[in-house]
Amino acid sequence: MRYGHISKQGDPWLRWIMCEASQTAKRHPAYAATYARLSQRRGKKIATTAIASYFRYGRLRVEDQCQ
Repeated sequence: MRYGHISKQGDPWLRWIMCEASQTAKRHPAYAATYARLSQRRGKKIATTAIASYFRYGRLRVEDQCQ
């Protein structure tokens, strides 16, 4: 499933928070495999942005994995 790129439209603070959350989540064991697969194929920056996009669409949930 393709969701498209993260545009510059919308709340810049929310976009920043989501990218910061993805910076932390990519080191978490639950997301490390997803990040590694994406970063190998697309690059590190794009993989980090993709993790942030997954948060937006609810595919990855930090609170569910951390409990």
